Amino acid sequence: MKKINLFSTLFFSLCLLLQTTVSAQSSPNPDGYRDIPWGTSIAQARAILTGVTLTEIPRDSRRDRQFPDGVNITRYRITDSVAGYPARTELYFFNDQFFQAVVNFNFDRFKNYDFNYNVFISVDRYYNDIRATTLNFVADIYSLLAQKYGKKQPTFRGLDPRHSFVDLDNYLAQERWNLRYNPSEYHKKIATQSFAQWIFPKTEVRFSIAISAFDRRFDYILSLASNDLLKEVERSISDARKRGL
Repeated sequence: MKKINLFSTLFFSLCLLLQTTVSAQSSPNPDGYRDIPWGTSIAQARAILTGVTLTEIPRDSRRDRQFPDGVNITRYRITDSVAGYPARTELYFFNDQFFQAVVNFNFDRFKNYDFNYNVFISVDRYYNDIRATTLNFVADIYSLLAQKYGKKQPTFRGLDPRHSFVDLDNYLAQERWNLRYNPSEYHKKIATQSFAQWIFPKTEVRFSIAISAFDRRFDYILSLASNDLLKEVERSISDARKRGL
């Protein structure tokens, strides 16, 4: 009887070990973007992104000026959707190794919003739409990051994106009566900036929002980067600049 019980225990333990191993192998790699692990080559990324077109971004674009000559960085653009929000994502490769994804969310509808900035009710409706949409979006992004990496309190530069409109709300509460007679000034005041950063063992995540209704600027950006490869890129940039001295 003891031999049977021992056999049963060993058999159960073996099954549990196999199940855990298979589960770990089949689970997606959280360190990367869209199931593309950090360090993946461009060819491998194309194979992973089945049905998605990678469009190479010309080297002479403005953003590439931050990379000196001799630093082998290429960028590709894809049409994307994150947490149900349409976006345009840029994938960065250093020496043919994937090291960063920058997601630019599309909120252009606020740029083309049908409202009258000379009518208080119209401006107020515009602001409330921006505010509600942005806060729902922020909650969805925070939830998505928590699911992928686990809950961790970020560090902030200025406002926490979850509190993007605190200062503006306080101002409106104080000046609401005056703004009723000057709605165009209300329109100019619809502006805020916020930034959050998470440092995980292998990945750095940055999330920023910059809004200026008067300037028709609505930047909602999520950046994910490999900690190790980002250090290599920074060293390469530093070395290239030293050679230019």
